[in-house]
Order: sequence, then C-alpha cells, then structure tokens
Amino acid sequence: MACSRMLLTPSADPKALNEVWPYGLSLVWALHVVIHDLRRHQIQDAALWFASAAVALCFLSLGHGPFQQGLAATLIGALAGLLLASPAALMGYWGGGDVKLCAVIGALLGPVAGAGAAVVAALLLGLQSVALIALRRRQQKFAAAPALLSGFAAVIVASWVGNA
Repeated sequence: MACSRMLLTPSADPKALNEVWPYGLSLVWALHVVIHDLRRHQIQDAALWFASAAVALCFLSLGHGPFQQGLAATLIGALAGLLLASPAALMGYWGGGDVKLCAVIGALLGPVAGAGAAVVAALLLGLQSVALIALRRRQQKFAAAPALLSGFAAVIVASWVGNA
C-alpha cells in the first residue's frame, strides 16, 4: 500500500499508520532544527530532547525504535554518532549541539542507516567547504545541521520509498 494512500484513507490499517508516522515526524523535526541552526548557529537542546523522547516513547509503546531497530542498535548508533562527530568539535569546527545532533541521528536510525546518513552528510559538508573556499570566506565555524540532517532526511526518504 502506498504511503500517500495510507495517510489519506480514513480506514487505513492502524498497523500501517504506526509504520508511517516516524517518517513524517522525523522530517518535520529535522526541518525545525535546520531552520533554527541557520538563523542562530545554535541547535536547541529542547529539539534534541524531543527526538530522544520520541525514541523512548517508541520503545515503550511499540517495543522497538522508530525505524524498527532494537535497543542495542539504538545505543550503538548513538555512540557511533557521538564518536564520529567528536573530532570536529575537539578541533573547534563544530559546537556541542552538532555532536549531540549526530548522537541523536545515530539513535534514531541505528548504526547501519546512520552510517548511510553520515556518508551523505560528509559529502555535503565537503561541498559546503569547497563552496566557502571558492567564495574566499574564511569561516572557522558554519552551520553543520543542514548537511547532517540532509543525510538523515535522505535515509528517511529512501526508507520510506522502499517501504511503499
């Protein structure tokens, strides 16, 4: 059954709707974080707590993470996101919010899908760096959330389309 039909049909199977809501909610959350980071160069802790609460709520109500991963995959994904982002923060390129955002993305997606999101984000961050060099802007810090969450969104959309 197509995702759009599941969302538009009032008599849609409740189990199918339980599988669709994490995708839409995740994309809305990601858009909010990107807009805030672009405006203020800061990631709100409240937004990160919201996503963490959503993961906890999924485990309490469904018995698994928002994208069907188990508790071990959620914890490994969070740790992987934290470890991947820490060097950029230690070198002064990213702030603590970016590191926490990577941990939340890892927790939401798990380690395998999180790795896919990290590859997309790395490519986008590289392109952003090349653009800044081409424009001769010597910025030590720039908003990383758009690239990080674009990788997240790419994985979400690919998963959503794959399940349609």
